[in-house]
Amino acid sequence: MRRSSSAQAAPQPPSTRERLVRETAALLERRGYQATGIKDIVRAAGVTTSSLYHHFPRGKEELAASALVHAGERFADLLRTALARGADAPDAIAACADDLAADLASTGWAEGCPVAVTALESVNDAPLLRVTCARILQEWQDLIATRLQSAGIGSRTAAELACMVLSGLEGAELLSRVAADPTPLHTTGRHLARLVAAEIAADLR
Repeated sequence: MRRSSSAQAAPQPPSTRERLVRETAALLERRGYQATGIKDIVRAAGVTTSSLYHHFPRGKEELAASALVHAGERFADLLRTALARGADAPDAIAACADDLAADLASTGWAEGCPVAVTALESVNDAPLLRVTCARILQEWQDLIATRLQSAGIGSRTAAELACMVLSGLEGAELLSRVAADPTPLHTTGRHLARLVAAEIAADLR
């Protein structure tokens, strides 16, 4: 009997490399770079130290950079979903803050921005991570700027507003995580939405 075309093949288990990247990303979000050791990573991933160096010959920093890219894309997906859901640009910005609050609460306030802690730790000590974090943050900012431009805001102003929006969301996420309270994110989202609405109104005059 032929298998139904709707039958789904069993998902393949993640490769050793994928496990290393995923588990490192989770550890970085919870602990940061300095507090995450090689032993912690291989234990969490269920692999040997030699396997880690097989896939990442440059060691912890190279692995952490790949983990940040992985985590950054997940965060970017969250932004894309929220930005697309809003009826207009102000609503989209408020939706970003609301979704970040919900996502943070779902982790028990343990996992915030996937790059924030590592970015601050690596400014002087880990050049590869600093560059990686800078690129990821710029990609997030560009996503926001593109949504603002779609509302008729000029490219230069959209880029500046996107910088303010991302800065506000990052700061509010820190406050919400420390307080275990979504209020800072919800409040910031509302005020950022008003700022965007005011800019749109100004451009229409």
